[in-house]
Amino acid sequence: MTKWADPTSKTDALNRLRSSRGRLWKEIVDPAGFALTTITTYDLHNDKLTVTNPRTVLASFNYDDLNHLYRIDYPTTSTEAGSLASSKFGKSSPTAK
Repeated sequence: MTKWADPTSKTDALNRLRSSRGRLWKEIVDPAGFALTTITTYDLHNDKLTVTNPRTVLASFNYDDLNHLYRIDYPTTSTEAGSLASSKFGKSSPTAK
């Protein structure tokens, strides 16, 4: 799994950072000065790998060899380390890349 970060990202008027490829990778929502941040990572195939929400809960996205999303893993609660729930897509469990 290779993560890619773009040093040429720019913040728009809504406090969202997009890469030079146009991918949203950081969004800051600031109600009442809380600066709630969501961060998204991608692989070199432009597939979303992870999303970390403002509560620092990490969701991981899994793809098959054809870059089709087949599962999303996320913790059942933010305090249960190692306890994951999954949402599966498609007819079978393909080989993950």
